[in-house]
Amino acid sequence: MTIATATDREELRAQLFAAIDGIEGTLRACADEAERIGTLPEPAWRALHDAGLFRLKSPRELGGFEADPITQIEVIERLAYIDTSADWCMFVGSGTLSLMAAWMADEGIADFLIDGRLPRTAGGVAANGRAEPVEGGYRVTGRWPFASGSEHAEWLGGLAYVGESDPPVTLGFSFPKEQATLHGNWDVNALKGTGSQDMSVTDLFVPERHTYDNMAPSARGGPIYAITLPGFVTNEHGAFVLGAARRAIDETAELAKTKTRGYIVPRGVAARERFQSDLGRCDVTLTAARAGLVAASERAWEAALAGHPVDAAMQAEMRSMAVHATEVSLEVVRTMFRYAGARSLYAGNIVDRCLRDVTAASQHGMVNEVAYEARGQALLGVHDIAPLT
Repeated sequence: MTIATATDREELRAQLFAAIDGIEGTLRACADEAERIGTLPEPAWRALHDAGLFRLKSPRELGGFEADPITQIEVIERLAYIDTSADWCMFVGSGTLSLMAAWMADEGIADFLIDGRLPRTAGGVAANGRAEPVEGGYRVTGRWPFASGSEHAEWLGGLAYVGESDPPVTLGFSFPKEQATLHGNWDVNALKGTGSQDMSVTDLFVPERHTYDNMAPSARGGPIYAITLPGFVTNEHGAFVLGAARRAIDETAELAKTKTRGYIVPRGVAARERFQSDLGRCDVTLTAARAGLVAASERAWEAALAGHPVDAAMQAEMRSMAVHATEVSLEVVRTMFRYAGARSLYAGNIVDRCLRDVTAASQHGMVNEVAYEARGQALLGVHDIAPLT
């Protein structure tokens, strides 16, 4: 098993790609089973764990890779191309883990580590809980949907409103998986293998040391954590849809070489000028959308490296680029699905899976088109824009 150890961007990228190559066969072999059982089978999540990919974004001092945003994009893209459910669980698990590992106070890290290693995590991104301050911590009650990867997680986390303050204050709360209820309600038609069920706690005592505030300076780690939210996670969502859409293009292009259409005189799909034009257009628009996502992430990374603030305008740009990548990817997979024809209706068809999973990913709040409003406000010089609304 290849595990990345480098800190140089190119060397780390090469090592992470080698790790992915080493588990590709396992992930492909588990893809249909994941959809059938509604969560990643153990060989799949174990492969991601053993390859270290859940630690993609976590601080080096705790055993993470602290990968820069562009490396993150490349890794997530590559995994999405192989299997969308495995990739979704990886990038959500990696992001959730980093939000806890980088921002949790030193006093809580000793509890958080399992035999000296970072745990597998899952969590809810919306503030769907209430927390009442008590001596030494908080009493937390909440139910969070879409806890992707929760079946194989060891710690869970969720945001909750604290007390009755105005304006409202939110904190992240982390707790061992056995302290929560998993509701087994992931009965869906897309991202079926991600196990993104609801999780809940009722009147759970969470010590102060197990809380985290991702809008404050991180407790540890390097400049990557200066990017904060939403930019810290928007690149993940853009990379996921780009990787899935690229797989749909490649699968359909290969299929078109042998597929024919026509009831009386069948004609090869690849020879049709309309298909050639649409295939070329999809390739170009997807490549352009990727370039925009990478460029925005690179600008933010350069600012963070230089010690400059990654301000609201830059945050709005990063999120808008992820929204744009999602919209373009959705159009690409829809087009490829049409050309794939009736055979794409069958269970296990890759183009169908790409269509379903990109469509599901487009429903995520992080890639809501409201992000364009903040981008427009930034271009107009409006003050106090809110890129995370």
